[in-house]
Amino acid sequence: MDATAQRDGVGPGGDDAADARRAHRRLTVRAVRLSAAGAVMDTIEIDPAGEREALVAPALVTLGPADAAVNGSGGPRALRATQRSDTTPTEPWTPGREFVGRVAEPPADRPDLAGARVVADPDRVCGACDRCRSGLSAHCTERATMGAPRADGALRERLALPATGLVPVPDELRDDDAALALPVARALHAAWVVHLEGRPYVTVLGAGAEAVIAAQVMARLNASVRIVTEHDATLAAADRLRVRHRRLERVGRRGDQDVIVCVDSGAESLAVACAMVRPRGKIVTLAPASGPVALAPIVEHEITIVGCRGVRLREAVGALARGEIACDGLITHRFPFHRADAAVRAAADPGTLRVAVEM
Repeated sequence: MDATAQRDGVGPGGDDAADARRAHRRLTVRAVRLSAAGAVMDTIEIDPAGEREALVAPALVTLGPADAAVNGSGGPRALRATQRSDTTPTEPWTPGREFVGRVAEPPADRPDLAGARVVADPDRVCGACDRCRSGLSAHCTERATMGAPRADGALRERLALPATGLVPVPDELRDDDAALALPVARALHAAWVVHLEGRPYVTVLGAGAEAVIAAQVMARLNASVRIVTEHDATLAAADRLRVRHRRLERVGRRGDQDVIVCVDSGAESLAVACAMVRPRGKIVTLAPASGPVALAPIVEHEITIVGCRGVRLREAVGALARGEIACDGLITHRFPFHRADAAVRAAADPGTLRVAVEM
């Protein structure tokens, strides 16, 4: 079985006849493929949905810089936040973690999903390891995150996904908002992890739709929240949505913030956060540092640093449906699917918040 088929299904089985039947039923779909040379539209074969999987047709996929950031040689910087240390991309893969789509074929035990509009948890987990069995499936030892080399993403015509990871979307929620449920879900999990009390001073440090969404989520919890960034598009979006914001260069680093939420990767962001947070304050980071981190200020000021990668997807859909989180204007570019390769390149532009691909 080829690597593309393995990523889309459950991998090769021990029964040759079953493998032959599965190969006979493979689907041919169009998909965007990323490699060191960039993004191209291609045709691939995928396995049919497994026994507990649903075949989903994406309707709208949103892309951000993490999906398509480029390095100096012009190749994709391959989703560092979601790759395991032993993962080295050796062949093309399909990006896209944020999407809304419709179930084309539900599993036999979930007829209620037929035709349902859904969003999906991007993590594919084994369900059998010690972590999965103890409620820590987000940290599954065999985890593969959709949109990274080990598990192709949604920028294709069909994909098979575990039914347990699908969350139905109510009719009143627009596709544009539903497709952004994942960054909302991550921000909700961050708020749960940090456990805000009283009326703390919170700074969301970083750029993009993630920052604007995280600030709104924290503000719901009675926090005094601001976004601090150098990113013009993020500042403009925050202004439109009436989210407090400051340009980084104009902000003092007085060690007076109770909580810093870092949405950017990079040791520089963590260093700035350490300078802003009060002694015994908390830093919640939604992205791993991509360089060495100075431990001296962390030790000296007894700073708590909390990593956060989980999602609360069902809560996110509910919050969006109730209008508690505003996403207006966060999609800055739109492309039809036949130009999805150009959409991936646009997602790396510094002025981009989110790029939408209409399938």
